[in-house]
Amino acid sequence: MNQILTTFSLFILSINVDNVATELKLSGVALSGLDVLTSLNDPIALFQSLSDFVSLIFSNGDTSQQDLSDIRNTLSDINNKLDDISEEIQGFREEVMNKLKELNIDLLLTSRLDEFFKLGEKLDFYYDRFKEVYDTKYSRALRNFIKSVRSLTEGVRAILTKMHNTLSNDRWTSSAFRQLTDNTFVSSLVCSRGRSQQLIILNLYEALCAAEIKGLTMDLFAIKAQMKNKEEMAWEINNLQVAFTERSKHAVSAAKKAMSKASLEFWNCTLSDPQEGKL
Repeated sequence: MNQILTTFSLFILSINVDNVATELKLSGVALSGLDVLTSLNDPIALFQSLSDFVSLIFSNGDTSQQDLSDIRNTLSDINNKLDDISEEIQGFREEVMNKLKELNIDLLLTSRLDEFFKLGEKLDFYYDRFKEVYDTKYSRALRNFIKSVRSLTEGVRAILTKMHNTLSNDRWTSSAFRQLTDNTFVSSLVCSRGRSQQLIILNLYEALCAAEIKGLTMDLFAIKAQMKNKEEMAWEINNLQVAFTERSKHAVSAAKKAMSKASLEFWNCTLSDPQEGKL
C-alpha cells in the first residue's frame, strides 16, 4: 500500500498556517508579510513574498508608525509559527537521536542527523540576532550581523547548503532513509508520535523548510541593507533565488525517493512488539 506522498514539507507547513489569515487584522502594507505564511506550498511564491516583506522591514523611512507596528506584529506571528514548528522538531530530534543511540545502528546516519540539527541551531542563533537588529539604525552591530550572514563559509547560505547535503546528498540518501524506514527503528516513533512512517520522514523536511524561511529572510535583508547599487542588488537576489530553487528541487526529489519506500500505515501499539497495519 506504499505510495509516493505528494504533499511535501512546504505544503504541510502551509496547512499549519492556513488559518492565520482569519486571525490577523492587518493594514494593507503588513499583508505582504502574511503572504509569507500563505505561499509556503510554492517555493517561487515563497521567495517573492519573503523578498517583498523584507523590503517593507528595511524601508523604515517610507512607512508610517502604524505600518511599522503592523510589520513587527506580522513578523512576530511568523516567528511564533516557526517557534511552534521548532518546538515540535526538537521533540522529534530527541526521540530520533535517543533511538539511534539505543539501537547502536548506522553511526554515519547518527552523525549526519546530529550535524543537521546542530546546523539548525546555528541558524537559529543568527535568526535570534536578526530579530534584535532588524529595526535598528545602520550601526556596528548591524554591520557585524550582515557580515556574519553573508560569510561565504559560515554564513546563512553555507549553513542551508550543508543542511540540505546532510539529508539529501546522493552519496548518503539511500543509507539514511533505509534506516528511517526500518521497522525496528520506526515502530517506536510511530507509536510514540501517532504518525505514519512517511510523516516521520516529513518532520525532517519541515525542519529544513523552517530553516529556509529564516535563512532567506536574513540573506535578503542583508543584501538589501548592504547594497545600494540596484543592478548589483538585483544580481545578488537573482543568484539567491536560483540557489534556493535548486535546493528546493533537490530536497523534494530526495523526499520522493524516501517516501516511496515508506509506509502510510499506522501500527498496533498495544502489542509488546508493535506491528504495522494490524489493529
